[in-house]
Amino acid sequence: MADKRFFQFKVGLIFLFIFLGVSYAQEIKLSPVLTIGKDGSKEQEIIGNIADLALSSNYIYILDDKITRIQKYTKTGDYVASIGKRGQGPGELDNDLRSIATDEKGHIIVGGTRKIYIFAESGQYINSFPVDFQMNHLDVDKDGNILAIGLKKDRIIQVYDQQGNYISSFGEPFEVASKFSKYKNFPVAKLPFRVYCTASGRVCFINPYKFEIYVYKDGRLEKKIERPSDYFRPSQLIEFARGFAIMSMDYAIFERGDLLYVSLLDGEKGKSQLILISGSKPLTELELDHFPVAMDTDGYLYSIVRSDAPYVAKYLVKLSSTGLD
Repeated sequence: MADKRFFQFKVGLIFLFIFLGVSYAQEIKLSPVLTIGKDGSKEQEIIGNIADLALSSNYIYILDDKITRIQKYTKTGDYVASIGKRGQGPGELDNDLRSIATDEKGHIIVGGTRKIYIFAESGQYINSFPVDFQMNHLDVDKDGNILAIGLKKDRIIQVYDQQGNYISSFGEPFEVASKFSKYKNFPVAKLPFRVYCTASGRVCFINPYKFEIYVYKDGRLEKKIERPSDYFRPSQLIEFARGFAIMSMDYAIFERGDLLYVSLLDGEKGKSQLILISGSKPLTELELDHFPVAMDTDGYLYSIVRSDAPYVAKYLVKLSSTGLD
């Protein structure tokens, strides 16, 4: 009799786990709220090209690498100001802008290929400093430190304070795909395209040659998430008479609660794929005609819409259990 009850208990547990697995499958829906920078009629409000986007508690910052400036908007989409302009003087920007981030103090941090610029929330120039490597992208961690992608000391993530003092390095360089073996000693061929710091203190980036998401915590690899995707395109090296150029997959990684959001852009089709991950398990994915790049503390998602007149779209995110896993 005891054996029978134990057997029934085990069967019950199995069905419970199956039920829980089914019940917590996630479905994501996006409801448009507003557009940012789409209807600018004045010259100072026009956006040439969106290289990157950053959010602070109060503002939205669009990095325009065509007109070479930062566009500042309120969370309700109202234009506030333009920050910076092309030039070589204090507070002026080179024409090789790659990335933008903010810290908890509202500072605006901008990265070029070999220089980092820092502005106050007001737009006032604070300082800038060069880096001794070619930089792909940067982000700012919860302590206000700048994490830049670039090969130095045989590591791919370089950490600086906002005064330009070098702190540390971490992350192993990626092995260059065999078909590009003649470029295996070029630093840029060993790097991820972008890096993202989450509110929980994690640092995330993607292998340029294979869809693997690397998640670091305190400078150590915490986990590696692997899954197939029709949207992921491995980096391609384009050869020229005097060298080569790299075409890398554009992506964004951001976090809310215990969910990791991974956005992949298919530049050829103009569409993207948004993947939700819990732990190391993908929960659901969504195909979109815009490119999600950030989420604010209120749970609103911000996407880049690439067109002849690019702009940012804001969405309300709704998650629900589908029971279809």
